[in-house]
Amino acid sequence: MLKPIYKPRKTLTSSYLAVLIAAMMCLAIMAFPVWAEEEGLPPVDPPAVQTGSAPPMVTPPGSLGSKDPFKPFVDTGEAKKQKAKAIPISPLQRQDLSMFKVVGISGSDREGWRAIVEDGEKKFYIIKEGTLIGLDEGRVSQIRSDRVVVAVKDPDAKGKINHITMKLYKDIEEAP
Repeated sequence: MLKPIYKPRKTLTSSYLAVLIAAMMCLAIMAFPVWAEEEGLPPVDPPAVQTGSAPPMVTPPGSLGSKDPFKPFVDTGEAKKQKAKAIPISPLQRQDLSMFKVVGISGSDREGWRAIVEDGEKKFYIIKEGTLIGLDEGRVSQIRSDRVVVAVKDPDAKGKINHITMKLYKDIEEAP
């Protein structure tokens, strides 16, 4: 058997051809800003040559009004805290802690304690340990048979926590 002498070469695939056409279009737009205006794209100015100073900042086309690629997707730090402070989540966080009074406590050490608090509008809420209450990001730290202890961060002293005790409200009527 004879081997063929002529061996055909592989041609450019369509993806290589598409990349080549796109690169040529970019070069043409950069070379002729009039075409960019017709396409609705901002023209690219070549950087000016300056001697003895740093090169000027060149903004790439389409960067005006676009998102910063180096900005994190998730808000961290103070912005998140400000959003949490600005929008109270539950009705318990919409009033000051002094507006609440404890009207009932039930439970045991083994099962866990629950308390019923009443706000200034005569609405009742059931709370347990860990519940957020009050405007100052208070958190219920303990519930005992006669009191509820709320841990509140002091806004003046950083990191200091104040413990506010709310005793069980007992309505005692005097006999005539």
